[in-house]
Amino acid sequence: MRFLILSIFLFLDGLTSLAQENSFLSNENILIQHVEQELELVNLPPSCSNCSITIDGKTAQLIVNEEGESWVNLTLTESTAATISTGNDEVIERLSVVPLWLSLVPPLLAILLALVFKEV
Repeated sequence: MRFLILSIFLFLDGLTSLAQENSFLSNENILIQHVEQELELVNLPPSCSNCSITIDGKTAQLIVNEEGESWVNLTLTESTAATISTGNDEVIERLSVVPLWLSLVPPLLAILLALVFKEV
């Protein structure tokens, strides 16, 4: 049973990493609704002087380091699209927000599973 669950998890993790390979968004971005946070952008052209991001009609110039990384502070109320321009091309990325109350689901699920399987 454990092997089956582990196999499914590893398979799904592999699918998500393949889908995010050409993305400018870092895999570490989890955007929480109504909370100010830092959005990490990766795979940008190193030291790009004309890179910008547009979210909800507001454009901000990006300061990109030598590794092709940049950061943007934002507060989102709903899922939206971000347009990232590198000068040569433009990419539209989907920014999905998660309500803060969903952070209660993992511990409640762990407690429920411990009670069901009687393993603590």
